[in-house]
Amino acid sequence: LEPSLVVFLQVFQVLANSRSNDAAEKAKQLLQKMHRLHLGGFPDGIAFDAHGNLWCTLVMVDQLIALTPQGDELLLLDDGDPDASRVLLRRMEDGTLTTDDMLRARGTLAPWMASITFGGPDLRTVYIGSLMGTTIPYFTSPVAGLPMVHW
Repeated sequence: LEPSLVVFLQVFQVLANSRSNDAAEKAKQLLQKMHRLHLGGFPDGIAFDAHGNLWCTLVMVDQLIALTPQGDELLLLDDGDPDASRVLLRRMEDGTLTTDDMLRARGTLAPWMASITFGGPDLRTVYIGSLMGTTIPYFTSPVAGLPMVHW
């Protein structure tokens, strides 16, 4: 499956399991609007904010994006190496990707950015996990996260 399609299947699953009655319909609409979108990286961690935007980490290119319910992609954080990311994506596309290419394509804040969650008492603290980092960076978001279904 295309990496972007995997994200949208995750969107559907997350929304379909929500307690909200219109969640499944919202998921279908998101899926229909965004199924042809190329995200410019490999989606990994996801979390929804209170406005229905899907925040998504793009591992190895080390970007944090938000996909809006209208189908727009917003770049929220770019910690990647642009040249190394271009090489990574091109070589992945043509089937010549090497371990060295993958190791060169990483940022400094959260190398190989892989997960995201909203926390804190008001759900405005964003935590970013990474596969190659030694810390968990965080920042205050102007938008609160959506409480998890099981809370």
